[in-house]
Amino acid sequence: MSKPFYCLLFLVLFISCSKESKKPISTVIGCQIATIDHINNGAAILHESCLYDNQGRVSKININDNIGDSTYYIYEYQPGKISQTKKPNSRIFGNSFVFYLDSQNRITKSVESTAPGFSHNQTYTYDTNGYLSEVIEIDSNKDAKNIDSALFSYGTNGNLNQIVHRQAAIYPPGNSISLSHYSTSFTQTNDPVTYLIGYESTLESYEDISFHQVISKYLGKGPVNSIAAYTQTYNGNETINYSYTKDAKGNILSMTETGPGRTDTYNFTYNCQ
Repeated sequence: MSKPFYCLLFLVLFISCSKESKKPISTVIGCQIATIDHINNGAAILHESCLYDNQGRVSKININDNIGDSTYYIYEYQPGKISQTKKPNSRIFGNSFVFYLDSQNRITKSVESTAPGFSHNQTYTYDTNGYLSEVIEIDSNKDAKNIDSALFSYGTNGNLNQIVHRQAAIYPPGNSISLSHYSTSFTQTNDPVTYLIGYESTLESYEDISFHQVISKYLGKGPVNSIAAYTQTYNGNETINYSYTKDAKGNILSMTETGPGRTDTYNFTYNCQ
């Protein structure tokens, strides 16, 4: 699911400890995602399985791809900080991260483990209503500093309307080059958001769904309704549509994204108490 601003929120199944942000892992309280299968244009490409600690927080995510590679993430929780450690360092996407939380259990900064001489940091700010308002991502190396920013705007109903993206590069001794400037607009369904595909879709965090669901719990007030479609003005307009199937309890059994030349389907199983 490669997109511009690919690493905007490379953050994705934590459950918040605070009362305000402790949102259900799915539409059915007491159900937790057990497995996720990603199918691209009819071909299975990823299988994920999720484990939880005795507080219901994700403790481990196992990932296997379609050519025999595998990796897993370990999650550790401390006051004001969540650590995600990737083991082993396989070619499957993703790195180790540390996420820093404020007193309201919202992510304010993330630091990614990178190769020596490189750094990858993100900062997060929120508006007076508690919604995420801006994410700034800075990639640095000895030759340049790449700065990606995203500004978020919301409707009166609390749904995300638009993200405005700006990307630039700064070269020593301070020369700045604008790389791109584009926007993404969203429409929503009438169904309540499930936090299965809430912020991780609308904030354009395109990676494995499980990882993104974790972080959505720590990004302030969430959206009200599930995403129906988005249109991005990068290299011409591109529209992606979403559809869902649910079981009798309201759990999402599958989510399908359709766009130019591709169809991505995510199938879910659950453990319910």
